[in-house]
Amino acid sequence: MNPAVNIPRGLFALLLLTTAITKLLDMPGFYKHPAQTAGLKNQAKLKTMRPAENPAHTPASSGMIRRARSIPSRLAFIALIVFGLIAQIAGGAAAPHDAQEIVFTSWLFHAGDNPQWRKPGIDETGWHPIEVPGNWQAQGLGSASGLGWYRAHVNLDGQDYGGDLGVSLGRIFDADQAFFNGVPIGSEGKIGAQMIAAQDKTRTYLIPPEAIRAGDGNVLAVRVKNIHPAAGIVSGPIGLGSYSMLSMEADGIDSSVKVFQGMIIGLFLVLILFSIFLYLNGLRDKTNVYFGLFLIVITAATFLDSLYLYDLGLKTALVQRMVYALQCAAPIVLLLFVATVIGGRVTTSEKAGMLITALLACLSLISPIRFELLTRPLALEQVDLVRANAWGTLAIGVMIAARGLLSALRGFKGGLTIAIAASLPLLGGLLSQYSRLLAGGVDPILIGIVLMILLFLFAVAGRFFDLTQRLQGLTRHLTNVQAMERERLSRELHDSLGQTLVSFQLNLKLAGEQVKHPLLTNMLAEVSASIRRLDDTLQGLRPTE
Repeated sequence: MNPAVNIPRGLFALLLLTTAITKLLDMPGFYKHPAQTAGLKNQAKLKTMRPAENPAHTPASSGMIRRARSIPSRLAFIALIVFGLIAQIAGGAAAPHDAQEIVFTSWLFHAGDNPQWRKPGIDETGWHPIEVPGNWQAQGLGSASGLGWYRAHVNLDGQDYGGDLGVSLGRIFDADQAFFNGVPIGSEGKIGAQMIAAQDKTRTYLIPPEAIRAGDGNVLAVRVKNIHPAAGIVSGPIGLGSYSMLSMEADGIDSSVKVFQGMIIGLFLVLILFSIFLYLNGLRDKTNVYFGLFLIVITAATFLDSLYLYDLGLKTALVQRMVYALQCAAPIVLLLFVATVIGGRVTTSEKAGMLITALLACLSLISPIRFELLTRPLALEQVDLVRANAWGTLAIGVMIAARGLLSALRGFKGGLTIAIAASLPLLGGLLSQYSRLLAGGVDPILIGIVLMILLFLFAVAGRFFDLTQRLQGLTRHLTNVQAMERERLSRELHDSLGQTLVSFQLNLKLAGEQVKHPLLTNMLAEVSASIRRLDDTLQGLRPTE
């Protein structure tokens, strides 16, 4: 199937799976910490109070809890429905017929870099056969420098395209330069000190007529630079044909990629709004703040690295370095978020990992010239810094997964969810590194990040729901205490002041029967009025039945 169809429908299946997970995890007590058990047992006693005795225990308050608990499931369900419609529209519209009329039968690969490898007549001894499309890392042909060359021979006898011959190279991770018989025919991204990745762009290049030779002496050479775990020509379509038809097909695939990226960014924005909703509704602790900050960082990185920005010509070398820095900063914020969810101190090793990764993020923003001056004694290139960033991110991801697993072993029910969520991008990295072909050109790391964020959403939502329940329980407890205190005060007033006034009233009546005097009559009236007012006050203090 065309990759353009796989991308939206693949994400549709992803959201279907996520909705099932949300329904599975949206259960009472899922986020209950063992330390909260005693408090929740005490709150259970308060639930036995009659509604008349406990004004806080109302159908409205209970309904608010139930509605709050269902927010993540509703968000996932709405996203599922919306994307299902978009997937069918985009998937059906972006599925043009295959425009490749000539398919390459074999490819050769050589790691490293040599400008002579662009020419058609070189000695190809030492070149290795390679599967295209395919990940050169997974085929054991990796390059320490991240540079490698592809070569393919093609016979163009009897082919006349009238100056409209083109080549489609699918998606290449991360930047490339293409040559036909030694003549440059196009490039995407930028190779060199000012590196720019263009991993999401479908390559289609026009071959000039003067570069074409009759017969089988034509050679296509492609120079590739990679900084991603996956490397090389990772997905199709691959072949020669009419450039106008190839361009239409590439535009359809690129449009589908943009739909995919737009849905991912839109989902992140919805989750940011959800974090703001929690903040405005009382969840203003570090957990929600770190979660919202992580979402902002990862959303910015995804947008700056998107095909939208690249096609607009706004993805410069500085923007690329900002992407590296944001990708490096995201796991730091994520570790702080997990630490607040689980509780406990940040360990020394975690602090060291965050410090090193933060330093790498800052170095990522330095221009290549200044970076070379700073690291001249070490003979480092900025691509080495990118690899160090990847290792730092991997280390923090392992720390997060380990912390979640340890907390689960200690009884924290949300710990297993955190461990699984943190492992998803790591699993995506392994798939990207070792899978021979990326299905539909979709990056498994991005898919892992999306699933991880959706699962972490429950950690934040769980804290909000637990906080809401505890506040409701506290309100019920305070109402109960207030009722008991009013009852006690009413009883004491009745037994002390009330009895005294009644006794004084009786004595005044006896004295008035023996001595007729206006003063005694007035005093008796005042005391009687005071007794009535006291009775009214006591009635107001007593709880209503």
